[in-house]
Amino acid sequence: MSKQNQQQRILEFCQQWGTIDRIRALDRCGVIELSARIVALEKDGHEFEKAWIKRVNRFNEEYRLRTYKLKV
Repeated sequence: MSKQNQQQRILEFCQQWGTIDRIRALDRCGVIELSARIVALEKDGHEFEKAWIKRVNRFNEEYRLRTYKLKV
């Protein structure tokens, strides 16, 4: 059984759930530097749609979050 690397986990997550952001990347894939892994995946030929979404944290403060969607 081979161990998945971070890039493989990100690809599998995107294929299953559609989009990923830095919070889900850390929680579900164990990836701290999502943007760096996305850049590496793009260099390998994968394409991602990128978007900003707005969220509200537990202190009722609004923040923006970058999302990535794997282009099929």
